[in-house]
Amino acid sequence: VDTVDPDYRFSAGDFKRMALDAIDKILGKGKIPFLVGGTGLYFRAIESGLIDAPPADVKYREQLYEEEKKEKGILHKKLMKIDIESAQKIHQNDLVRIVRALEVHHLTGVPFSKWIKISSPKRFTILKIGITMDRSLLYSRIERRCYRMLECGLGKEVVNLLNMGYDERHPSMKGLGYSHFINYLKGCNSYNETVRQFIRDTKRFAKRQFIWFKSDHDIKWYNPDEIEAIRSEIYNFINNSTK
Repeated sequence: VDTVDPDYRFSAGDFKRMALDAIDKILGKGKIPFLVGGTGLYFRAIESGLIDAPPADVKYREQLYEEEKKEKGILHKKLMKIDIESAQKIHQNDLVRIVRALEVHHLTGVPFSKWIKISSPKRFTILKIGITMDRSLLYSRIERRCYRMLECGLGKEVVNLLNMGYDERHPSMKGLGYSHFINYLKGCNSYNETVRQFIRDTKRFAKRQFIWFKSDHDIKWYNPDEIEAIRSEIYNFINNSTK
């Protein structure tokens, strides 16, 4: 939060550099860093490294987004022609990853699927703990969280950002809640429909996160109330790592 301006295209590479700097400082103090959150790609960047692909080409990205705006689905079709392996792995609605795959090929002439097979060596021994719960309880908590965000001024924040010159072209404004209220302010949906879609899409996002992390068989899963078991898992990991 409050790390970069809304128009900065913050990437997993940016996160990796900043996170590794923070981790090194924590380790330098003799402490153990904890990474907590839900962005799987960012965790992967820390654990396995990222491809040494070229940096973003902002103008080319804007060109691609304009193409997609004129003809929905055109970018995924374009990716299918030059890199079918990546296209089959990336959902047709995941524009961020589609654009990155097209961008890397545009800049290097090498398919993105070949780039991602090259990663940096692992630097850390990591204990992965996942927190899970009954899906109905999770969705209930998501609804409360969304309503809490609305009460705390999500709509007003979107208005302020738009007044500052930031709009849906910026990745930060495509996030959950922001994109929904931009459409509301444009008159695309009623307020009630905006809230409904905001909650629905947040639940869908949580489901995708769960699917992502479930594919990582190194994660040890616990329910939120299994505090003692989690504490024991952490202590055992620390003791075994320091032997």
